[in-house]
Amino acid sequence: MAPPKRSHQMLSYRIHREIDDFISTNHGKCEVNEGVGAKLDDTTLVIPDVMVVCDPSKLDDRYCNGAPDWVIEILSTNRIQDLRVKLGLYQDHGVREYWIVDPVSQKTLVYFFEKSDLPDIYTFDRRNVSFPGVMGWHRDFFIRTVPTLPVQSDLVE
Repeated sequence: MAPPKRSHQMLSYRIHREIDDFISTNHGKCEVNEGVGAKLDDTTLVIPDVMVVCDPSKLDDRYCNGAPDWVIEILSTNRIQDLRVKLGLYQDHGVREYWIVDPVSQKTLVYFFEKSDLPDIYTFDRRNVSFPGVMGWHRDFFIRTVPTLPVQSDLVE
């Protein structure tokens, strides 16, 4: 398997950094990881581009053991994997929120699995910078990273 493109990795890093800065500034209990494996069950291992885990007991030195709370995948060459296969895995295993960021179409599909099986679709549009997260909380800190992406609500205590 070929490594991701540099632009893919830079976007992943920027999203990770923004989330981590937000959690840290607000003294949150969640942890953001990039390129770390998530063992969804005994036979299923995925490596999301970015994941947020709010239960520290799920984390060891190598993996998240169980479903992360929030997963972000950036579309690149293996689009079917993220759009179909991982979508089903994340939904079936209890991921609360799943973002699929598409830099080509400049859209983000946001699945709030606790609310609906259908995604909310957001565009990279600087005119509208705040969208609700899982609990209806609003925040616009992604304006510097990928404009107008919604945020998970419980990143902070």
